[in-house]
Amino acid sequence: MLDTDLAPPLNRIVLSDRKWLFNVRVATKYKVSEKVSFGGGLFTDRSAERERPIHYYGLTIGTVLKHELNTDSSSPVTLGTTISGRYAFGTGLVDGFKVPDLNFDEPFSVVDGRLTAHELSAVLG
Repeated sequence: MLDTDLAPPLNRIVLSDRKWLFNVRVATKYKVSEKVSFGGGLFTDRSAERERPIHYYGLTIGTVLKHELNTDSSSPVTLGTTISGRYAFGTGLVDGFKVPDLNFDEPFSVVDGRLTAHELSAVLG
């Protein structure tokens, strides 16, 4: 499976100032048996913000476990449990704050700081 999105720029002073945005997701699913399947994928989650964008790149993996419940009707009810995990690496620039030496010869100042973020999440549903 391949999924992409493209968003045009938005130039508004009050709401947002955004540039062109392109993101992509690619995934696959493998059916092991009638009751078990595995999947995984890669994705981008780039920011459209013109100032200080933070872009994320990551992967996700998961499994689906199906359970059949026999009922009084002619067909059983199938329930599924999803167990998955997601990792994303983010990078970008942020405003940092430089604190002067204790002698206070220079003022406080704002400097560029490099942001590195690691996101990890799990889903049980």
